[in-house]
Amino acid sequence: MKEKLFLFTVLLFLFIFQITFAAEVSVVPSELNASRVTFLNFTIKNTDASNISKVTILVPPEFKNVANIGTSVDRSIVNMPSQSNPLIWSNRTAEGLISANATEYFWFSVLTPSVPSRTYFTFSVNLTYVDGSESEFMVEVSVNDIDSPQYFEISFLRPNNTKYSPGMSYGFQIRWKDNVNVSDVMFYSNFNESKSILVPLMIGSKSDGIYVINFTDLSAGVYWFMWHANDTSGNFNETSNITYVIEKADNLIKVFLNGEETNYIKIENGTTINITVIAVGNICLFKEGESIKCEEKRLEWNERLEIGDHRFEVNVSSNNANYSSNATGLNFSIKVIYPRIRFMNLQAPSSATYSPGATYTFKITFLSPAYPLNNISNVSFTFNNQVYYLPVNRQDNETYEFVLRDLPAGNYNWKFCANDTQKEMSCSSGVLYISQAIPRLDILNVQDYLAPVNKTIVGVGCPEQLVCKLYLNHTELPSRYYDLVTDKPGYYIFTFNTSGNANYSAASVTKTMTIYPPKGVTTTTVPPTTTTIQQEKKLSEESVLSAKAGVPTLYKVDNSDLLKVTEVELVTSVDINNIEIKVEIPLPNEIKIFSEKNKVPLAYIKITSNVSAEKIVNIKIRFKVEKARVNINNIDENKVALYKLENDKWLKIPTTKIGDDESNIYYESLLSSFSIFAIVGEVKAGFPWHLALIPVVITIVAIIVYLFWPTPLGNEYERLKQKWSSRGT
Repeated sequence: MKEKLFLFTVLLFLFIFQITFAAEVSVVPSELNASRVTFLNFTIKNTDASNISKVTILVPPEFKNVANIGTSVDRSIVNMPSQSNPLIWSNRTAEGLISANATEYFWFSVLTPSVPSRTYFTFSVNLTYVDGSESEFMVEVSVNDIDSPQYFEISFLRPNNTKYSPGMSYGFQIRWKDNVNVSDVMFYSNFNESKSILVPLMIGSKSDGIYVINFTDLSAGVYWFMWHANDTSGNFNETSNITYVIEKADNLIKVFLNGEETNYIKIENGTTINITVIAVGNICLFKEGESIKCEEKRLEWNERLEIGDHRFEVNVSSNNANYSSNATGLNFSIKVIYPRIRFMNLQAPSSATYSPGATYTFKITFLSPAYPLNNISNVSFTFNNQVYYLPVNRQDNETYEFVLRDLPAGNYNWKFCANDTQKEMSCSSGVLYISQAIPRLDILNVQDYLAPVNKTIVGVGCPEQLVCKLYLNHTELPSRYYDLVTDKPGYYIFTFNTSGNANYSAASVTKTMTIYPPKGVTTTTVPPTTTTIQQEKKLSEESVLSAKAGVPTLYKVDNSDLLKVTEVELVTSVDINNIEIKVEIPLPNEIKIFSEKNKVPLAYIKITSNVSAEKIVNIKIRFKVEKARVNINNIDENKVALYKLENDKWLKIPTTKIGDDESNIYYESLLSSFSIFAIVGEVKAGFPWHLALIPVVITIVAIIVYLFWPTPLGNEYERLKQKWSSRGT
C-alpha cells in the first residue's frame, strides 16, 4: 500500500511539473459580458525544449458565431483552422509553430451566451509538440449579465383623461425584454392606496413578455404609477412616474314624464302629470322660469295642468367627487290637449279563405268626449296603402263603413283614422289575411261495374279561373269528360287535377274503377266435401302485351272464376314488346301445401312471364274470393292475403281489400316478381279447425280432376305448356 501511494505521488508531481513548465496558456479577457460579440486572445508561451507543431482550441457549445480567426504566427508556416469548432492551427514546416521559449497569440471573435452573472465556462487548449507529445490546458472564463431589462409598448385599456363611470375596469399593460430572463415585475401606484403589486406574466416568455394589471371602480382624480422589473442577474430597470387622470363624469339628468324617459309628452285634459328627475346632487325644477321644487338625487312632482303648452327646466349642482355640476340644465315641455277622438263597435274581418265575389265589411263608430270643444274633422280608411276619405255628416258619435269586394288571396294592412279639430289623430289598425282556397275537385261516375258499360266520366269542381285536366291511365284527355263505352272487362285510373294559381292551391283527385266480365253460366260451387268445375273454361291463360317504361300495362284474366286472378298490372323500367304473361293452376309437384295455424288456403295460382325481374318496377295482382267460401270457412274477409312461394317458404304479400259485389270479394297485392302463390284466409275466433282441411281436400280433388279427366282440357294444357316452353324466358 505504501509503495502504491508513493508511485501515485511521483506521477502527480511529474504531471504538475509538466503542466507548469511545458507551456503557459492564458486568455484575455477572462471576464465576459453576456450576449456580446467579444474578441478572445489566447497567449501561449512554449516553456518546453521541443517546438509546438499544432494548437487546438475547443470552444464551449454555448458560444456561437465564431469568426475573425487569426494568429501572430507567420502565415507562411501555419495552416489556418478550416472549421469553427474546434479551432486547429497546424505547422507547414518541420520546425513547428512555436519555438522553444517563444510566445505566440491566437484569437477569434465569438458571441457570448445569454446567461446569468457568474456563470463559468472552460475552453480546452491542446498543444501538440514536434516530438509527438501533447499537453492539455483548461482555461476558464466567467460570463456576467450586465444588461438591464428594457420596456416597450406602455398602454392603457382606457385612454388617459377618461371620464368616471361606476364599476368601470382600468387596465395597464407593458412589454419587458431581457437578454437573459426577467425575474419579477412590480407595479407601483396610488390606485386604491396600493404601493407595490407583483404582476404575473400574461403573454410571452420571461425574456420577452407582456404584463397586465387591472383595477376596477376607480374614483375621479389624478393618479401616478410606475413599472419596475428585475432580471435574474440582479439588474433592474423602471419607468418614470406616469400620470393618469380620471375626469369627473358628466352629471346626466334623467327626466321621466309619467314613467317614460323623454323631454316631451302630450296628455289629455284632466290627466295628472308625474315628473321624476334623477341626478347626482341637488336637483331643482323650474316651471315657466320659476323654481317650484328642489331635492337631492331624486325629485318628484305631480300636478294637473291646464290646456296648453307648458315649459319646464331642471338643473343640478353637485359637490360629488365623481360627477360635475350641470348648471346649464335640461329643458322639457308638456302639452295638455282636449280628450282625443274615441272609437267603439269596431267590426273588421281578420282572416278569410278566398272566394270570388266575396265582400269584406269594415265598420267603426267614432265619438268625441269633449264635443263640442273638440270635434271630428275628417275620417279616413287606409287599405293596402291606399287612402280613402269618408264623408263626415256628424262631428260626434257617427258610424263609418267601408266595403271591399272580390279581393285576391294575400295579406292586407288596414287602418281607420279620425282627425279632430285640434289636429290630433286617433287610429285603429289590423291585418286581413286571405288564404288560398282549395278546389273541391271530384270525378263523377267512377265506380266498379259489370260489363257492358256506357258511362260518361266527368271531372267537376274546377273554378272558372283555373285550368283543370282529366287523365285516363296517366294520359291527358282533351276534355273534362270521357265517354266510357265497352263490353270488355278492364281497369281504369282517372285523375282530375290543377296546378292552381294565386287564389287557389294545387289540387288533385284520383279514382280507380274495375269493369268485371258479365255474369255467365259458369260457376264454382264449394260444398263441404265435393267440388264441381265447369269444363268449358280453360285452366290457364296467357297474353302477349307491349309496355312503355313507367306506364302500367294491364292484363285482364277472362277465366277468373277458376283462376281467381282478375287482373295483372305490370310496370316496367324500359319499353318492352311481346310481353308474355301466363296465369295457371300449378301442378301438385310444383306446390308446397300451405299449413299455418288459424289460416285456410283458398286457392293456388302460378303466374309466369318472359320479363326478367330487373326490368320490373312493380306488379299488382288483383284477385277475388267467393263470399260462399269465406262464409263456409268462417274467414274474416279483412284478413285475406296473397302468399308467395319463395325458397320453399310461404311469404306474406301486402294485400288490400278493394271492393265486393253480390258473389265475390276483390283484393289487390303489390309485389316485384312472379311465382307460385296461395290465396289464404284467416279464420275468425272460435272456428272448428277440423273444417280447415276442407279447402285443401277441395284443391287436391280439383287438381286430380284436372290431371286425369278424360277430356280435351288436358290436351289443351299440354299444348299451351309446350308453346310456353319453346319461347323460353
